[in-house]
Amino acid sequence: MDSLDHDLADACDDDTHDHPSTVTQVNLALADETTYREASELFGAFADPNRLKILDALRTGHDICVTDLIEITGMSQSAVSHALKLLRLRRLVEGRRDGRHIYYRLVDDHVVKLVEFALEHLAEAR
Repeated sequence: MDSLDHDLADACDDDTHDHPSTVTQVNLALADETTYREASELFGAFADPNRLKILDALRTGHDICVTDLIEITGMSQSAVSHALKLLRLRRLVEGRRDGRHIYYRLVDDHVVKLVEFALEHLAEAR
């Protein structure tokens, strides 16, 4: 255990620490178990580099058809379709049909921000 872990462990053993009040406040702020499960599934959709690349391409604000996503990502048609299916199930992308083509876009600005935050966070660390 490093010194920070040791200090944190000791902090809760301190008799002056208002532990019950803190626990109550934190518990009131926490989400329910269903929300954590759904959030975990949502973040799981971001866990594949190819899906993240599709989300990043759609973050530009353009509606993009599957054919263009294949060219942009370098993925096969099957891989793009599979990724889009999962992204649709997680309510991250939506499609609209125009003739024989389906054009995809991000569902809302929250998805744009999630992608931007992830990429900005990684850029900061470099």
